[in-house]
Amino acid sequence: MCPSHSGRRFPGLVLVTLAALVTTAGGPVWAAPKPPAKPFSGKVTHETLAPWQEIRRGSVGLTFSPDGRRWAYWKPAGVGMAAVVDGKASDPYQGPVSNEFFFSPDSKHVAYAARKRDGEENVVVDGKAGPTHNGINPNSLQFHPAASHVVVYVAWDKGQYAVVVGDQRGQPQFRIKDGRVVFSADGKHSAFLRERKPQQLYTGTMCVLVHDGKETGKDYWLASGENLTMSPDGKHVAFSAKIDNAFPVLLDGQPQGKWSDVEQIVFSPDSQRFAYAVRDGISRRYVVDGQPGPDLQRCAKGSLQFSPDSKHVAWAGQSREGWRVFLDGKPLDGPQRAYGMGTVVFGPKGRRLARLWAERLRRRRRRGADRRLRRGRTPPRRCVQP
Repeated sequence: MCPSHSGRRFPGLVLVTLAALVTTAGGPVWAAPKPPAKPFSGKVTHETLAPWQEIRRGSVGLTFSPDGRRWAYWKPAGVGMAAVVDGKASDPYQGPVSNEFFFSPDSKHVAYAARKRDGEENVVVDGKAGPTHNGINPNSLQFHPAASHVVVYVAWDKGQYAVVVGDQRGQPQFRIKDGRVVFSADGKHSAFLRERKPQQLYTGTMCVLVHDGKETGKDYWLASGENLTMSPDGKHVAFSAKIDNAFPVLLDGQPQGKWSDVEQIVFSPDSQRFAYAVRDGISRRYVVDGQPGPDLQRCAKGSLQFSPDSKHVAWAGQSREGWRVFLDGKPLDGPQRAYGMGTVVFGPKGRRLARLWAERLRRRRRRGADRRLRRGRTPPRRCVQP
């Protein structure tokens, strides 16, 4: 549940075609797409965002805002790099801390982490540089849910880490697990995993949950900051840790199951339901409200989703019958040549469900086509769109 939005990235050309429609109104149904009632009669406009020569020569990190109206990328500038936002280039930096740009959910603000000539790093928000640090964890950068112009990130100075909110540094500590800080929907509650300083080198670290600035619960071994999740109302926190040679999900400090690994944890929008994806030996499965789902060979990463009204839950995975989308635990009929599942998304009212899959290519007799298949080219993708 990261409140930030890194925008839409376009590393290459992806062909997306309409294939079918799924709706939960009256039960899950697959239907062939209907032809348009009348041909498209809208107006098509074109706008040049940047010169092609500039983009193709060393430019990286092209990112669009959520509303698609703003863009940003890094371009070479002398011996360094400059950030280009909406066509305006910044002063040259030594380089980016990462190639990513982060737009606020309302698309009004943009932030990025840059490294200056002297090697120090800072976060730049709307062209204004923030405090200087020895280092910044770029994966931690996000916009605060309660203030779209305030950026939150994890930085370190003189060997100590701290959570930085805007221009305010938090309490210095040994380390923050995976640099992950989570917030409630209103931004009034926060949580992260604090790493204890080990007694000896190379012995690993213990972690304790810090909820709203206070240490909560026990110390845990091999806790995961990557799947640390907070409910939208801020009352519940979940993550995984190693206990007795297993990795249970710790929901408000209470172990849930014994798994080989935990891949994703999700709360429903009303904070009353709870689901996660796990690896159980050689099998994968999803667990919803404490009830394990069917055995799967693979779980589609990031596909676990609750509907906006919290009444339905969907996920994608590969069973013995092939790749399927599951709605409320029941598999939906799908294309026989589906090769892999990607995004699963509910409509705004929770009555429709869309997903993206890759379609397995058929072997062709033509020599050139067979050569392309052997080279492992990415199969085309199809999209189910409400």
